[in-house]
Amino acid sequence: MIGKLRLILPIAAIIALILPGGCIIDADRSTDSNIYEIEGHVRSETGSPIGDVKIKAYMSLDEEGTSTGPCSTRTDSRGYYGLTFQVSARRVTLVPGKNSCVFRPPLIAYSNPGRSLTGVDFTGYCGVTYRIDGHVLETGGEPVGGVALAVRDEHDLWNKTVLTDPDGFYFIEDLIPDLTYVVTPARAFYRFEPVRRTYKNLGQNFSGEDYVAVPAVR
Repeated sequence: MIGKLRLILPIAAIIALILPGGCIIDADRSTDSNIYEIEGHVRSETGSPIGDVKIKAYMSLDEEGTSTGPCSTRTDSRGYYGLTFQVSARRVTLVPGKNSCVFRPPLIAYSNPGRSLTGVDFTGYCGVTYRIDGHVLETGGEPVGGVALAVRDEHDLWNKTVLTDPDGFYFIEDLIPDLTYVVTPARAFYRFEPVRRTYKNLGQNFSGEDYVAVPAVR
């Protein structure tokens, strides 16, 4: 009886690794003719490994791009992760996640990968982050929706763009401390006052950072 249990348990463990949709966690680093490997690291800006990051993998196995995921794995103490996916996958999308952490890029996607992939790396930051918010209004106080506010940091890494909602409100979150950010609003047929704002060595939240949108002469 004991011998049978020893035989059954490894098989059950292997089956448990195979998740719906054909995504297979790369437990033993083995491959065959039906799967490819994908692997990489998650590190901080200074190169330190970030462990226990959940990497969700979404697979599309058809031309319509219907997602079959997610399945997932986690980075080890070296920040390393590895998993496998079906050769027939038309699209593979990886999304990192961990509480109190932000990542760049926020996701990585491959269309028709056709091969194993290595060096699929993410940069992460874990800790306190800050936010900036405000409104974009015309001189008469009317809100201006659809204004794109480009956020650029000094290292050109944590960049993002947000849009104002129909009330002219914008919200920029997950800003990394001690970096210098430049926020620049833009929308066709408008100029803005101020043209941009600079936040040096960001160390707090900023609220009520409003812009005035002035219709440009067409």
